[in-house]
Amino acid sequence: MAQPTVLDFDAFYSDRLDRRGGPAAPDVPWDLRCPQPALVRAGQAVRSPVLEVGCGLGDNAVHLALAGHRVTAADISPAAVREARRRAGAAGAEVEFAVADATDLGPAFTGFATVVDVALLHSLPGGLHRAYARCLHGAARPGARLLLLCLAGAGEGPDSARPGAGPRPLSRERVEAALHGYWRVRRFRREELAAPGGASADPAWLVEAVRC
Repeated sequence: MAQPTVLDFDAFYSDRLDRRGGPAAPDVPWDLRCPQPALVRAGQAVRSPVLEVGCGLGDNAVHLALAGHRVTAADISPAAVREARRRAGAAGAEVEFAVADATDLGPAFTGFATVVDVALLHSLPGGLHRAYARCLHGAARPGARLLLLCLAGAGEGPDSARPGAGPRPLSRERVEAALHGYWRVRRFRREELAAPGGASADPAWLVEAVRC
């Protein structure tokens, strides 16, 4: 089994979701209650069937399903998946949700034409980046696409350069090193990760890659 991530996402979500469903105060700081705009803008790159890893509260998966895609969405947090199922039901979207670790998906996840990651890679310790790329490669069919959105950084410092749990901006070099040998990068461009409540968006990379 893969080692646990630095941040215990299930405890994090459980502390912020009330018994009726939906975030309670304090809210999840990345909960837009809608899809990430960068993913919407990149929608033409998506082909079915789709796997979203690190789906969180499910809004990106719901968007993709409502756009006509067959979507499987996975997250390591059972609490997040429960809320994602609730949101999909409320929106009338058909999404297959699963509790799963993106660095250790297993053989049940296979044959996907597109793999989507919105803000997962930058939340993983650097030591799990290669396992992540290898696992997503195994879940994808030949010629499949990876659509990756992550916080953008300029430096090459190690994980310890930003102490504590939580996301760490990644340089282009670190992203390319993570994907090397499993995914061939075709497009690398600047984007933004939107934040809820009118907060300023964070600089991000939008990466489009093809399975090696």
